[in-house]
Amino acid sequence: MKKILIFVFPVVAIGGFVGLALAGIIKVPGLTPKKHSPGSLYGEQAAAQYGEPKDKGLDKPKVETKPPTSKVAGAKPPIAVSTNDETSDPALGAKKLAQLWNGLPTERLVELCKSFTDKDLAPVLIKMDPEKVSDLLTALDASRSAKLSKELQKQASIVTKTAS
Repeated sequence: MKKILIFVFPVVAIGGFVGLALAGIIKVPGLTPKKHSPGSLYGEQAAAQYGEPKDKGLDKPKVETKPPTSKVAGAKPPIAVSTNDETSDPALGAKKLAQLWNGLPTERLVELCKSFTDKDLAPVLIKMDPEKVSDLLTALDASRSAKLSKELQKQASIVTKTAS
């Protein structure tokens, strides 16, 4: 009985320790898997592979505050004042739209593409899954598919210079 305890207890203890480390409950360098940032495919590695900039916390929801409302009868609502703090990033918009479109069926994408020009559609398709894009190009008519393919090639070949 003592021999069984001498052999079984260490095996169970070591197995439990390794299992907890692999599950991420106990942090052990070399055993605990790395956590990936939310919304990305394997964190910075995928972004670096495709030359995309790192997300700067853009997936975090923004907290909006509402202006105080006046309860005085006949009071006019406050006038919205525009600030120039907001800037638009077309590349980020294309990336977010591509993530959304990756989940849509091809028939629905064909309908959506009718309202886009080839020049506006290409940046979104560049960021989509290649299989989904090939399904879409197959579903479109031949002339539109050819024009869109040329625009994809043109926009994909643009090299951006980074500030040193």
